[in-house]
Amino acid sequence: MMQEAFKLWEEIEKKSGTELYTRTGILVFGPSGDQDGGVNSVESSLAREGIEHEVFSGSEANKRYPDQLALPRDYKCVFEKDGGILLASKAVGAMQVCGLARSVGTET
Repeated sequence: MMQEAFKLWEEIEKKSGTELYTRTGILVFGPSGDQDGGVNSVESSLAREGIEHEVFSGSEANKRYPDQLALPRDYKCVFEKDGGILLASKAVGAMQVCGLARSVGTET
């Protein structure tokens, strides 16, 4: 589902001429033993969807991001390189423009 969504956002960006999504990568972290969602749920969802991701410890995260993080050593971290920021207001506007173009028959 995520992979399809990325393709659709790219298509809307091209049609509207507006940048809507900025890939920044996303780091999710939390207690490794948390069985009620959290980081383990993110990891299993990414694996189930076949999305490339990296799993490492809080200790490793602290080494990689020494100025940003000070996590407990035993935390689990999941990094997904394609995660990012969707500019919601611009996305709604772009979808409206694309929808209007389609409805009046000027879509290219």
